[in-house]
Amino acid sequence: ISTASSDKQETELEKITKENDKLHRSLTANNKEIDKLKKQIKALNREKTISEQEKTKYKEDIATMNQQLVDSSLQQKGQGATYKDMALYFSEMKAKDAADILSRLEDKDIIGILSEMEKGTAADLLQKMDRNKAAGIARQMLVTAP
Repeated sequence: ISTASSDKQETELEKITKENDKLHRSLTANNKEIDKLKKQIKALNREKTISEQEKTKYKEDIATMNQQLVDSSLQQKGQGATYKDMALYFSEMKAKDAADILSRLEDKDIIGILSEMEKGTAADLLQKMDRNKAAGIARQMLVTAP
C-alpha cells in the first residue's frame, strides 16, 4: 500500500508541478504584456508632450506673425504720411528739378510720392523724367499701389 500511496503522491506532485509551471508561464506572458503596454503608454505620453510643445510653438509663431503684421501696418501708415509730406514738397518745386530728384529715389518711393500728388502734377513730373525711368514707374504703378 505504501508504494501505491507513494505513486499517488507523486502523481499529485506532478499535477501540482505542471499546474505551477502553467501558472508560471501564464504569469511570465502577462508580465510581458504589461511591459508592452507600459512602453505604449510611455510612447503616447511622449507624443502628447511633443504635441503640447508643437501647440506652444504654433501659438508663439502666431503671436510673432501678429506682431509683425501690426508693426508692418504701423510702418505703412507712417510711410504713407511721409509720402504725403514729400508729395507736398515736390509739388512746390519746379517740375524739372522735382522730376530729376524723384528719379534718383527707389521706385517704390517714387510710386508712393506720386500716388499722393494731384494727378496733373504727377503726370507733369513723369513727363519730365527720363522716358525709360518713367515707363518703368508707370509699369509698376499698374501692378502695385503703396
